Amino acid sequence: MNTYKFVQNNSGGYYVGPAEFVVRAESVDGAWAELKKQEWFTTDFCECCGERWYNPKVLEPIKESNMNLTDTELKELRYTVKSLQDTVKDLQASLEIEQMLNRALMKKVQRFENV
Repeated sequence: MNTYKFVQNNSGGYYVGPAEFVVRAESVDGAWAELKKQEWFTTDFCECCGERWYNPKVLEPIKESNMNLTDTELKELRYTVKSLQDTVKDLQASLEIEQMLNRALMKKVQRFENV
């Protein structure tokens, strides 16, 4: 299985969804199939700009031994990763609260409609 990276052309002067899309797949065709499943995927193009999506590049796995980071850089990188993980947890908790509030609101609306 390979990791493929698609790069989006800002055809027409704008992006649709992310500018890049990375996916793991068995083949290039499998990677294209995964890209096409995304709700924001489109095949539109501009005559002067060209196609929206380029053929993907295969990404090579990063080996820690090839990174040549100092201890300080590695420590900073770990801190950044931990900080991002904490942010994701906070966002997930916020989303859960929002979903709970939306459910409660919908119940109130249904009760009001039944009156």
